[in-house]
Amino acid sequence: MERLPYLLGQKQSGVARLLRLRILALGLTAPCVQFALLRELMGAYGGNEYLVGLALASWLLFGGLASLLARWRPPGELIPSPLERWLWAAMAWAPLLSILALRWARHRLFLTGAGLGLSTQLAVTAFAQLPFCSLSAYLLVRNAQRLALDKKEFGIGQSYLWDAIGSLAGGALFALVLSPLLGHLQIAGVVAAVLTAFALPVPFERFPATFQRLLGWGALGGLSLIAGLLGERLSLGWLIPAGHLVFEARSPYGQIVVSELGGQRTYLRNGAPLFSTDTPEIVEQFVHLPMLLHSSPKQVLVVGAPRREVWQAIQQHHVIEVTFVQPDPALDKALRACGDFASDPNVRVICDDARRFLSVNPPLYDVVLVDEGLPTTLLANRYFTREFARLARSALKPGGLIALPLGEYTDYFDQPRAQLIASVCRAFESEFPHVRLLAADYVTLVAAQHSLAADLSSQFEQRAPRTAYVRPTYIAATVAAPDRIASLNRVRSMPALMNSDSFPIASRFVLQRWMNEYGSHVGVVETCLIVAVLVFVLRMRRVQWPVFIAGFSASGLEYVALAMVQTFAGTLYYLSTFFITLFMAGLAVGVIWAQRLQARPKVIVRAILTFACLAAAQGLFILEVPDLPHVLNRIALPIPGIQLWFIASVFGLLLLAQGALTAIVFALCSRVEEIDLAQRTSRLYAADFVGGALGAGLFAIFLVPTLGMVVPSVVCALFLLVASLGPSSRRGRHG
Repeated sequence: MERLPYLLGQKQSGVARLLRLRILALGLTAPCVQFALLRELMGAYGGNEYLVGLALASWLLFGGLASLLARWRPPGELIPSPLERWLWAAMAWAPLLSILALRWARHRLFLTGAGLGLSTQLAVTAFAQLPFCSLSAYLLVRNAQRLALDKKEFGIGQSYLWDAIGSLAGGALFALVLSPLLGHLQIAGVVAAVLTAFALPVPFERFPATFQRLLGWGALGGLSLIAGLLGERLSLGWLIPAGHLVFEARSPYGQIVVSELGGQRTYLRNGAPLFSTDTPEIVEQFVHLPMLLHSSPKQVLVVGAPRREVWQAIQQHHVIEVTFVQPDPALDKALRACGDFASDPNVRVICDDARRFLSVNPPLYDVVLVDEGLPTTLLANRYFTREFARLARSALKPGGLIALPLGEYTDYFDQPRAQLIASVCRAFESEFPHVRLLAADYVTLVAAQHSLAADLSSQFEQRAPRTAYVRPTYIAATVAAPDRIASLNRVRSMPALMNSDSFPIASRFVLQRWMNEYGSHVGVVETCLIVAVLVFVLRMRRVQWPVFIAGFSASGLEYVALAMVQTFAGTLYYLSTFFITLFMAGLAVGVIWAQRLQARPKVIVRAILTFACLAAAQGLFILEVPDLPHVLNRIALPIPGIQLWFIASVFGLLLLAQGALTAIVFALCSRVEEIDLAQRTSRLYAADFVGGALGAGLFAIFLVPTLGMVVPSVVCALFLLVASLGPSSRRGRHG
């Protein structure tokens, strides 16, 4: 540990201290910008794992390619040039301008109400992320090169350490402070003000000139902050295709926006529509059809927002109490502010994740209504899996039932849509002996432990609810129509795998349908990116390969871990800070620990083999996750939510270890004297970025949707095992 003070940068010059602060600032602001742009892209341009994979992969890829630019212009001195100060200013303003451009272009350059295809989404993602991520990566490498000039190869590890510490703090700052309090444009304004401060000249120049520059840069930073704070609400209105903005609020789950047109209000979260008011045709189908299948519903649970329209429809069935459970406090606030909240003494509103709520409560309910969208994402898919069906069954009284939507009914179901319905039916059939599909304008799945009534019209006449659309004639023409019943029976009998938490096959079918609709051909942009990656990989030197392999594996395994925790916790915004902190803490620990190791090929091979064991352990743990409730119940630990905390703890430890191994490989390779320090710094950061880009892209876009959660982890373990044979014997390339 005698090198620890040296690694942390103690007893260094003022210029070196400023370099460390700039690297820390880059690490601090990068996750804030990345999260803000990603949520902006998902909200305005389509929210599924495909876009997440594109965004993460393009961010890292552009960063890797920009890192290579620094190798052709090695720093000749420790003090940044005036050109680099202006690059800092451009980087500071880039997120602000990108978010404004994204919001302005959504309904002006693209067709209102229409989705975007693969090539268009990739172009939009590249346009939004390229300025900031390329400039930040370039400036990160430039400052790391200068630090390496001062401290030789240990300066590279030191820059990696301070970048990890900054990212750790930035992720925590975004999730705990910025995201709940500020909108995306406001966050970009704060980032611009912070980064502009680091574009200032070093404080060792003549005072009068420095003072003049301080005034100029200070004015620029203040202007960016004001633009972000004042432009948020105005630019949010650009994302509303029709009507005007009446409410906006933020929470750890995202930004809630409410628009109004002709008295009808539409609620959106991060740009994605949740529901609209004054839609009795939708509410009546959602409520009355399942409720009529129960002989005497008294206790009802609604998994979704406490909407007044839903409550008014439910109370017509003479219920005693209705419980609404959903985790976003900003959505409750919006409903109250707009007068759409289900306020009544017989209504109980719980702000909590529905799956956690069901797991800790006894069987209390006659009917459970799932008021959520289709499984277009892994987050939404968690309400359509076998594990959720098991939780719902445990929450129902004898004779109870659960109902959830499966999208609009069509005369023709294409194969992906039919397989989606069949996979969800398999999941609920594994837990309920009776499953029925109701073919109204919207398909509804109803599952129960008892046989379901065949004649809804007689039940309707007994209760006589006041309805505008769902009446005996409507039931006869839709739900009871023989041709519709036969059509849905054909759909549910199609061969399809069961939808589960560890194998979210329903999300894959949604993704497949989207790709079939908009096309998935390889265009010019995709071709250029593929060629750039291939050229980079083929020209990598021996010292880069271990870093590339570690970056690829860490990115892919981290995606799987976060996806699994998201499935059980309900959202990553509550626990993402915890996991990002652990991974970044692992990076810091790994850099420090690497100083005790010799930079030899055998040591690097051992690190990669250990990484392979961690990947295999993650796959085995995911395989055992469905059986954890039975194991923990046998242990009988009296701790609420013990299953969630146990799963979170295991994945947290895995991420901590993966971060440490990633940093160890990077730090050891940075001390291999194969090329000069300036080029070594550029090449290593490029290999880390490009490896992470491929890992994020392949896991999010292909491996997880196609193979689930277990197989990709095992495949990654095999890849690491094979790759460990290379670092000690691979011949280096020159160029």
